[in-house]
Amino acid sequence: MSGARFRIGLLAPRYTFFDAQMLPGFADRVRSVGARCASLLGDAFELVYPGVIETEADAAAARAAFAAAPLDAVVIAPTMAMPAPLVLEALGDCAAPLVLWNPVPWLRMGEDISQAKATENTSTVACLMIANVLLRRGRHAEVVTAPLDEPATVAHLVRVVRGAAAAGRLRGGALLRVGDELPSYLNVAASADDLARLGLRELAVAREELDDAFLAVDDATAAAVVDELRGHGWGGDGGPGLLR
Repeated sequence: MSGARFRIGLLAPRYTFFDAQMLPGFADRVRSVGARCASLLGDAFELVYPGVIETEADAAAARAAFAAAPLDAVVIAPTMAMPAPLVLEALGDCAAPLVLWNPVPWLRMGEDISQAKATENTSTVACLMIANVLLRRGRHAEVVTAPLDEPATVAHLVRVVRGAAAAGRLRGGALLRVGDELPSYLNVAASADDLARLGLRELAVAREELDDAFLAVDDATAAAVVDELRGHGWGGDGGPGLLR
């Protein structure tokens, strides 16, 4: 899947509770964090970004947007310190893997730092608040701190999201097992519960069933398969047992 273009949902929530006590332009500066996150992720993924989430109506709109476009993963990038309810509302029943991105908007706040200015750079606090609730509700989120102005850490974030999305794209699929697994091969064994964690299920074919299926194929059908393979560029000999 290295060349796959994954579809990613982005949640960029903002907490409006402190607006009245903040400096002029506070809301717009914090909202801009969402746009910066979207710009960075949009270079690497097909992005579903419903805008900054500030109200229950925003969260409902995001949930609808995510439901309308099957997602391989969801990135939660809080723009500032905030509790979890809007994030939970926006996620709804979405089962895609989660990555919690701490975007750290500004690495340096200046010597004249005040509580009002510091509030604009509190995404780290938000990640603690959100991750705590997600874990208590049985949802794992891979947490990555990647400041917006550090290309190397953003590149690391993209790799993490791509890994989560690769796992997410498997959801709803099936793995085929031929024959019985060897009891001692624990390194490759997967139980139904193991597969369910990835959204996968197992289809099993007994060895005898596969043998019977092969034996039921006549030479004309086998020759047609060989012709099809050669039509795709295969140039092998196959030897005297090719049709068998």
